Amino acid sequence: MNRYRSKAALTALSIMALAGCSAVNFHEDAGKRLESANPPDLPGATQEYKQAVEADKTNTTIRLELANCCLKNNDAKTAVEAAKVASSLEPRNAQAHLVLAKAFAAESAQNEALQEYNDAFMCDSTLIDACLSAGKIFEDKGDNKSAADKYRAAIKSEPNSVAAHEALAQVLSKLGDMANAESEIKEATRLKKLPPKPQS
Repeated sequence: MNRYRSKAALTALSIMALAGCSAVNFHEDAGKRLESANPPDLPGATQEYKQAVEADKTNTTIRLELANCCLKNNDAKTAVEAAKVASSLEPRNAQAHLVLAKAFAAESAQNEALQEYNDAFMCDSTLIDACLSAGKIFEDKGDNKSAADKYRAAIKSEPNSVAAHEALAQVLSKLGDMANAESEIKEATRLKKLPPKPQS
């Protein structure tokens, strides 16, 4: 066993083994525990998720857990591989496209990341993080008009998003549209003053 595993994590894994937990659940839970340990054991968690994937090659959730863990561990290449398979298994899974987009972005593959962010938003129009992230890539590329379009799409989906209004204000300012930039800043300021939504 990995020498970095915490004592608590090792104890939990021993209990699971004695309980006859399935290989998939055993390794997935082991990965989660190692990932959330203090300090986290990301290499160990990665290996556990990989074993869980081997035990159930069609499990999209575990592949995305593997991809996210690899991103935390700065292993974008493995994250891309895992998320690619997840998105091919479930082409309409917005989270699979979102994670794949983040992995591509971590590899500085901007065009591929933009495509996946777009696919994620097409699958789930409430996923405004996809629009905001795509907009940021366009800004980095110097395409402020396309960035503005992405931020407007985010606002259309979630009118009360302070982040979207602030991002649009910034890019409009770059485009020289100061009147609308100021309008977006005022809206963001107004939204910040609203009481938080009650937890459902």
